[in-house]
Order: sequence, then structure tokens, then C-alpha cells
Amino acid sequence: MANHEEEKKMWEVRQCQLVAAEMTRLHGTDYEVRPSNSEPADVVLMSKSGVHPALPVQVVSIPLDFRHRDDKHSVEKIKEALAQSLPARGLKHCSVGLILSGEAEMHGIKHSA
Repeated sequence: MANHEEEKKMWEVRQCQLVAAEMTRLHGTDYEVRPSNSEPADVVLMSKSGVHPALPVQVVSIPLDFRHRDDKHSVEKIKEALAQSLPARGLKHCSVGLILSGEAEMHGIKHSA
């Protein structure tokens, strides 16, 4: 898990280095990227000369499309629930196809006991 967190932090720093370089190109700033020690900022853009204010930056790396976000196992939990509940109700040797809504993919399906 720590390796994933380190990779994520490095990715955030690289993204902000690109932003800092573009700010320098467009506006003549001299920002460098430093990891932040306080939430919610992931990094802080610091002016090498001290002329520009420090800019805390929170990097949002969650894709807008929920299908590309980290798997929360909602679909797998739905499959497992069906695999258990169908035979319990006497249904065997059947094929079930589901087209899940975005809400179901994100949050699962509420079911009664």
C-alpha cells in the first residue's frame, strides 16, 4: 500500500511541476514544487526568490467518469449476492444478465434479507 501512496505522491508532484513550469513561462514566476505537510494541500508551490506567495495545491486525481475510479468492489459484491441468493431460492442452472446503472456500480444494490 505504501508503494501505491508513494507513486501517487510522485504523480501529484510531477503534475504540479508541469503547472509551475507553465506559470513560469506565461507569467515569469519562479515556483518550485514541494510536498505539503498539511492537508488538504498535496503540494506547495514555493517561490525560489520569495517574491511570489506560496500556493498550496490539492491535486484531484479522481476521474470524472466513475467507471475509471478505483474499484470499490460493488459489482463483485452484487455478483456474490446473486450467486448466494439464487440457489437459496431454488434457481439453478440459469444465466443472469444485469445492466447496472451508474448508481448501482458506484454504491451497490440494496437488498432485503
